[in-house]
Amino acid sequence: MSILNSFEYNHTLAGELDKKAVQEAVTGFLVDPNMKAKFIGTKTVMIPYSDTHGLGDYDRHTGYAKGAVHIGNDPFTLEMDRGISFQIDRQDMDESGVKEGMPAYMSKFVSEHVVPEVDAYVLSKLAGVAKDNDNLVSLPEGSTLADAVLKVFTEAVGKVQRKVGFRKELVAFVDWDFWSALNNSPDISRVMVASNFKHGDLNITVKKLNGVAIIPVEDDRMKTSYVFHPASPDGSDQGGFEPMENAENIGLLVMPKDGASLIKKTEDTRIFTPQQNLNADAWKGDYRIYYGVVVRRSQIPGISAYTYKTNN
Repeated sequence: MSILNSFEYNHTLAGELDKKAVQEAVTGFLVDPNMKAKFIGTKTVMIPYSDTHGLGDYDRHTGYAKGAVHIGNDPFTLEMDRGISFQIDRQDMDESGVKEGMPAYMSKFVSEHVVPEVDAYVLSKLAGVAKDNDNLVSLPEGSTLADAVLKVFTEAVGKVQRKVGFRKELVAFVDWDFWSALNNSPDISRVMVASNFKHGDLNITVKKLNGVAIIPVEDDRMKTSYVFHPASPDGSDQGGFEPMENAENIGLLVMPKDGASLIKKTEDTRIFTPQQNLNADAWKGDYRIYYGVVVRRSQIPGISAYTYKTNN
């Protein structure tokens, strides 16, 4: 593989892995491709905003009432700068029988580690926005989730609709307990309908309740706070992420479909052959990603959540 072909190959692979991450992440539809043109430097992106005045009375002598449009940009710095480098011995690669080689292992890495981490980070941040703006809902005292799941769902949706209106397309992320309670209620399950949902370049099928798309999410991605481990060069720290000790479960998170932007900037993925790898007779793969989630000023009130502690 020549240096030129290696560069082109790695660039193509990075694009494929980036596409895979967007398609597999439950939050992938939040990715805003237009943000790539608004970066200043490596990790900071400018988020435009505008404020306008309301209507005033028209005067037949003096004409229009004076108004103003305030336009500006909020700088947002990507919080997560994550990466990993790993090697596979030439003989181990040959003996594995995996024809696709290193790209197959990197694809597996994206599915098993990148996608869950991005989802966990984004959903925990959005739940934090709901909490900071006093937009949480809770179970009625003395009720179980099975008894009150529709009430909790309706209240959370209502909190959002009161802020953003009734014409916005809404999305509800739910954990297993909430998803199970919805489906185990005959009265609710019979009124949930299958519907198309645009997820990036894909059209997927989801269930909707009262017009709100419901997306079930693995429990380990539905916590209010996480520790994102740094990893270490000698491998003693394996990296990854885990819920903080005091984290709560996110049972339900409701928001407008366009209520947040997942800003993801993936650096070119690199693969080195054993001939190119100066440190070992091994294939070497590097993967690095910057990402963060931003909620525009006008959308902050439009996120609500139901969180709860696990009973041990």
